[in-house]
Amino acid sequence: IRGKYEAALDFFQRATETNPDDPGAWHGLGSCYVGMNQPEDAITAFHHSITADPENASSHFLLAMFYKTIEQYQNAIPSLLRVISIDSENVQARLELADAYGKLNQTDAQLKSFKEILAFKPDHVPTLHMMGKMVRGIGQYDEALDLLHKASALDPDNAQIHFDIGVTYRSKNLPKEELKAYAKALRANPWLAPAHYYLGRLFIDQGKPRLALNQYEILKGIDDTLAQRLFGEIYPGAIDDMTAPAQE
Repeated sequence: IRGKYEAALDFFQRATETNPDDPGAWHGLGSCYVGMNQPEDAITAFHHSITADPENASSHFLLAMFYKTIEQYQNAIPSLLRVISIDSENVQARLELADAYGKLNQTDAQLKSFKEILAFKPDHVPTLHMMGKMVRGIGQYDEALDLLHKASALDPDNAQIHFDIGVTYRSKNLPKEELKAYAKALRANPWLAPAHYYLGRLFIDQGKPRLALNQYEILKGIDDTLAQRLFGEIYPGAIDDMTAPAQE
């Protein structure tokens, strides 16, 4: 917990030698290897934990999460399916499974995972939100808005959901609704940089560069990368043409 992985490693190694059937000891050992950036050793330790207790859903879940951390999404899927086979109503495992399918661009499998969650938990906000973003990505904007508005009604102070509603309205070329959604997002979280950036882009589209510059000024204190990107869209080519020192 204190980040002293090498010191902890010695204790967990002795624990696994003393009691090799203790999945908790293998969990700890695997966590040490994660902290020491030794992925192969970590995976081996997590597998030992599963061998010690094959029906321990937590062991399979930890292994899956580590695979996702190192972006081995294909390897994470069997472990997540095993968690679900042990605990069919484990929403977090199902959501992580949907995310893994998404990372692999397996759209049908991802959509199926979302629908399975909503079948027994229709008011699960993270699933409604993620599914809304997913179907927006494949051009199903009306369905996306339906899902995102359901999520927003259940969690009205969630700035990210309002922002994603705004982006979806942008895809449908509905600027008034887009503006209202960004306003709600920024009321919920005034420091949400993407909302300021997209609001600036909306003002550019409407021929209002001064209002876009206001968003640029705000972004400079939040996210300089997005600020510079917006500035480049307000004044196309201006940044590339700057040959003088940055201070000037």
